Amino acid sequence: MIIQQVPNFRPQKETGQAAKIKAVTKAIPTAPLDPYCLCDLGLKECNYTEPAFYGGANEYENDYTSIFVNKVSQSDTIKFYLINVENEEETELVEIEQGLFGEYFNNATFTGVRVDFNLLHTSFDDLRKVKFKIEQTVFGTEIIEESHEFELIKWSLERANGTVRIETINSGRIESGNDYENYKWRRSVRLQGFFGRETPTINTDNYQDGERRIKQIQDSITNEYTLETELIPNQIFKGLIFNDMLANEIFISDYNIKNANYKGVAVVPLSVSSNYYEKNVFGSYEITFTDRKQNIVKRNK
Repeated sequence: MIIQQVPNFRPQKETGQAAKIKAVTKAIPTAPLDPYCLCDLGLKECNYTEPAFYGGANEYENDYTSIFVNKVSQSDTIKFYLINVENEEETELVEIEQGLFGEYFNNATFTGVRVDFNLLHTSFDDLRKVKFKIEQTVFGTEIIEESHEFELIKWSLERANGTVRIETINSGRIESGNDYENYKWRRSVRLQGFFGRETPTINTDNYQDGERRIKQIQDSITNEYTLETELIPNQIFKGLIFNDMLANEIFISDYNIKNANYKGVAVVPLSVSSNYYEKNVFGSYEITFTDRKQNIVKRNK
């Protein structure tokens, strides 16, 4: 879908008196992509490139991606293809050869693949940029979707600097979304951004004795964290918010060199705020979290 015009949804309505003050300027992040390309949730090509690291010594240094396709009926046929972006060569990802790329899943309600980029690089060492094509046939009608691009990058701290990785485990069912019933589906996405700014909050439960002195019953400390993304397209945002933030478990790792060590932090989302810019459909987002396990508690018998 191509937008011809982008309306101003936030026109200036206020009036005021001019004053001679020094202007403070703030640079707006530059979108490296076509700002007029709108993409559907999850799959359609939008020229967005996600970094995908391989060759690291630790699990958190190697990336993977997951593609989940709901079935309309049990008779649906669903095929997955790996596309080499440089030469457009296609390779079907089939269950019998899943050891070459990761894992293949197929049951009554969905079909999916989980692609391990470390394994993919070992099996196809000439790959630099890839994307995935999904062919789904529903009652004789074929539906074709393509993912955004992934750039395979050899792991190093310097190359991963400036990124964060969000991993989720989903079960249950999202109304008007994916059906993860009776399954635990793992998903991962790497973004340009920052996670951290740990802020403790003290929660007190006290009473006053007969001499009006405050006595402690129970105190606890909870932490809040902030995730800040760079500009991302709408379909990446939708997957992040309307799927990942509803997950049963969320783990976030930060790879900014000038930051504290946050790897696999188990969190629960609290709030989301958005920043949009005129004539640019990309947005940046800020999500606040708290610890999933809140066990910093002081009690008195």
